[in-house]
Order: sequence, then C-alpha cells, then structure tokens
Amino acid sequence: MRIVGVAHTDLARTADPRYAGYAVAVPSTAIDDHGPGMARSRAFSVIFLAICHLLDGQVDARCCSATNPSTSANC
Repeated sequence: MRIVGVAHTDLARTADPRYAGYAVAVPSTAIDDHGPGMARSRAFSVIFLAICHLLDGQVDARCCSATNPSTSANC
C-alpha cells in the first residue's frame, strides 16, 4: 500500500475523520495493483480500506471491502 493511504488513515483515526475520504482511493488502487505473489501486501491494503470505510461512516462498504476487495469501489 502506498504510504499516502497509511498516512491519511492514521490522520483519520487520530486527528480528523474527514481524512478517511481521501484515504479510500489509495488502498483501492493498491489492491488492484497487487499480483498473486503479493498476498501479504494485499491483506494489509484490505485492512486499511476497511478501516477507512468505517471511519468514513460507510459500514456497508467496509463489509463489502472485507469480503470482495477487488470490487470494493463498486459496492
């Protein structure tokens, strides 16, 4: 996952939840970029994406991202 997404997720968790909206796009893109040999990186990206959705108040999207991360942007 790109460091920008991690930084915005941490800002949303600790400073202001509005940063979560910026952070959602980053892990979504990172998940699509991870190939089959990058399962660990993909798992971390899915976790950050779920956290971003939760902080942004998108509980349904959070559940969708956890069950089917490759289509989370369309949930």
